[in-house]
Amino acid sequence: MTAEDGTPLQLRRLTVRAQLDELIAFTELDMVFANSEGRALAAALSLTLPAGARVTRFAIFQDGDWDEAEVVPRRDAYDALVSGEREPALASAASFGDRFVARDLRIRQGTTRLVVSYVEHLGGRERPYRVALAGLPRMDELDLRIYGRELVLPAGVGELRRLADGRQLFLRREEASAPAADLLVQSGVRSLGLRHENMFVARIRPVPHDHSDPLEDLTILFDTSASQALDFERNLERLAGLIAAMREESPTERRLRVLCFDQGVEAIFEGSAAEFDEAAIAAIRRRGALGASNLVEALRYVASRRAVGERLVLMTDAVVTSGAGSVEALRAELGLLAKAGIRRIDAITMGGIHQPRLLQALTRSGALASEGLVLRGDLSAEVSARKLAREVHSGITIAVPGSEWVFPSLVDSVQADDTVLVFAELGEDLAAGPLQVLVEGPHAPPPIEISATRASSSSLLRDAWTAAYVGWMGEQVQSCDPATAELCAIWRRRISEWSTRHRILNGSTALAMLGRADDYRRFGLDEADPPSLLAFGGDRVEVYERARVAARGRAHALAPEPAIEPVPVSPLTSGRSEQVGAATENPAQPWASATEARRAPRPAAEPRPSWLTESKSGRRWPGEEQRQAAAAVKPELGPRWRPEEAYEGLYLAIMETLRRGVHAEALRLARDWRADEPADVRALLALGEAFEAIGLVDQAARAYGSILDLFPTRPEMQRLAGERLERLGSATRHLVLDSYGRAIRRQSGSPSAHRLLGYALLRASYYREAFDTLVAGFAWAAARAETRAIADVLYDDIGLAAAAWLRARPGDHEFIMAALEVQGIALATTPSLRFVLSWDTALSDVDLHVRDGDGQPAFHGQPALTSGGKLYGDVKEGFGVEAFVIDGIAAAYPYNLKIFYPLAVDDPLGYGMGKLEIIEHDGAGRLRFDQRPFIVQRGDAKLDLGTLDGPLAAR
Repeated sequence: MTAEDGTPLQLRRLTVRAQLDELIAFTELDMVFANSEGRALAAALSLTLPAGARVTRFAIFQDGDWDEAEVVPRRDAYDALVSGEREPALASAASFGDRFVARDLRIRQGTTRLVVSYVEHLGGRERPYRVALAGLPRMDELDLRIYGRELVLPAGVGELRRLADGRQLFLRREEASAPAADLLVQSGVRSLGLRHENMFVARIRPVPHDHSDPLEDLTILFDTSASQALDFERNLERLAGLIAAMREESPTERRLRVLCFDQGVEAIFEGSAAEFDEAAIAAIRRRGALGASNLVEALRYVASRRAVGERLVLMTDAVVTSGAGSVEALRAELGLLAKAGIRRIDAITMGGIHQPRLLQALTRSGALASEGLVLRGDLSAEVSARKLAREVHSGITIAVPGSEWVFPSLVDSVQADDTVLVFAELGEDLAAGPLQVLVEGPHAPPPIEISATRASSSSLLRDAWTAAYVGWMGEQVQSCDPATAELCAIWRRRISEWSTRHRILNGSTALAMLGRADDYRRFGLDEADPPSLLAFGGDRVEVYERARVAARGRAHALAPEPAIEPVPVSPLTSGRSEQVGAATENPAQPWASATEARRAPRPAAEPRPSWLTESKSGRRWPGEEQRQAAAAVKPELGPRWRPEEAYEGLYLAIMETLRRGVHAEALRLARDWRADEPADVRALLALGEAFEAIGLVDQAARAYGSILDLFPTRPEMQRLAGERLERLGSATRHLVLDSYGRAIRRQSGSPSAHRLLGYALLRASYYREAFDTLVAGFAWAAARAETRAIADVLYDDIGLAAAAWLRARPGDHEFIMAALEVQGIALATTPSLRFVLSWDTALSDVDLHVRDGDGQPAFHGQPALTSGGKLYGDVKEGFGVEAFVIDGIAAAYPYNLKIFYPLAVDDPLGYGMGKLEIIEHDGAGRLRFDQRPFIVQRGDAKLDLGTLDGPLAAR
């Protein structure tokens, strides 16, 4: 579990209860997390699930009772709640491939107990039941209880007991330890089928044998985006293990290419597979896991190379966070890959969340000569290599004579060692005895005779069988004739109603934590009579009424854990300038303080900052006394800012180190911080600042792009990343436009988001698009009384955008003037200087303070300067914009720029962020810019954003 600001929440206790019923397994994860931040946190829970697992329950224990997530239809009402302004009482959960993610959880200080349950199909000897423990942190307590028949476990991992009903119970309990490996459990029961009343399930092997498809000439695309950081070393081991296993699978000489990709692509290795060694792995390790993920760009890079071979293997999560990411966009690249010689694409999933639909679009498109596979990353290297070197078969049909329905009736992408669970509703005339399963397709086996045994848990079988019936209805929708739209709609409605009634989580439903009666009414649920659910009762899985579950939960309440003092951290501000308005733009120029920092000579032996102390891990973190001493040192160069008024902890130490010119030490600190906290936004910002100071702009862009990769659904984080990337200049412009565009798609009603995108488009010479985007923002701002001051700012922005458009493309004069007339906006024709402040958090009110060269201040209580200029209103809304505008030639330089940020104490993010933008207009359409993004953590922060010593045109 991780807070929205990247702060991990400690897993204190984990209890796993599982029941293995030969072909089906039920698992209940009972988790206790500790929040020691001293405040409530908005957090997300993310769990890796077995392949094809289906979540059946998600609950939080609060105030002595269980809050149960309900299964609700995924329709307009739900989509509006999770994509717009979320209600505090609602938390949503969804499954991404084999990953369960619950967002918007309000985690109080102390401990929080959560339960997640899921059902999975057991795959036999090839895929034993797995309890995923490897990589979990040190916990106070780990408790495992697994029930089943004829359990087979590794020696010495726990205690096995025989129960009175003939079942077995596996017990394992550990205290104050971190699990070293996953637990694999095999069932020795030989039954191939289960039956209860009219419910039937069997495990079959639809392809008894297939043929080889050797890996003679191979290219591997290896994902190095930021989301891979947590398991990066393990992924490197998987890559090395896979290549070694390929050599064993086929020892003949073969060509191999390894390319790393995130928001860019780097060729790491090309040569014989036998030559791939530790040096190649070390090169990937040096690259590290940073940046957003642009899969389309990576595929284009492969297609552009002169020699790529016949086979392409993707090792990625396929979560596209930069560039085009739709199924259609990916498929559009397949034609170029085919022309380059690629005939088959396979994928191996890496990371927690992944998008199997996108990967299937590449591996099973039909555009290439051969079909590929999507393999889980936790398969052994030997199994993966064997499957990659075999043909893949699709279009296999399955039937059970005498049944009402069968699911699946069609199977794709299988090989000889794959097994499939087949569910059926038996007809009333089918007597007890062996049943036949008929298979038709390539290399089809003869009729399979199944002697089904009685299920030990009818409740578990009924739940899995009910979910299979939804799958069968889904097949009817897929085969539905588009001409009979009404019939298709009936099937879809039946799927939604059946799934909601029986608590089946699938593509038509979602889990939502409904806290109020009107939430229940909104989804057509009866709060007084909620649906029953599947849960452990005593030593077996049963269907429970909600009241019984709640009573059992109260008996297991946990006492609060003692609070742990956190080590707070926070980031910096700086800026760059550039200009727009001519057909050819000048490159971005660093502003004064950044220039001085880069020109500062690097000392031969860089001293270590005195305020750093040793951490438990041996790394040097800030000590409080030393931090205060360092904070008392006033900066000698650059803008007049006092970082100790806005920053805390390690970020303050890193920024002070950079200010002193000890860049390599600052980079080391930032790298260590990021290694310890790979999802902490502030660590990534510090890393980007250190890279910038050294002059490694590409690496800085990857650091800032990492924010896009780690928070792909958070519009404020996409704007934060865009603001930082924008400061790097034109080389990252495509990423800036992409990040701002994604933010608007997530939060379309934000005027400030439209303004950011509009100016980014303007700087990229997309004049008409910039104009239209600013007009849209103006309309949103004018629609609400509390954002009218933002509308005044956007009114001027539209006039400036039109002036820049007209200067660059005089031939569009008539169209531009007509467009302005429609909006009732005047063309900007006089010089001006404006300081525009925007911020990206929902609960904050940021105030802009401007002081001219005469020492006179302007702020919300005194909005005008005698020397010229006025403040446009006092916006008190989150995601706001404030502007101080000087019409005419500014004459009171230098202007000192400060912000006052009364950080909202109930803001779960815990820090604020935004950007100050300086815009200079020469009166004839030439615009020059100076970007100064900022982030603050301290309450009532006063942050000096530097001075403007003279016109931007003079730089």
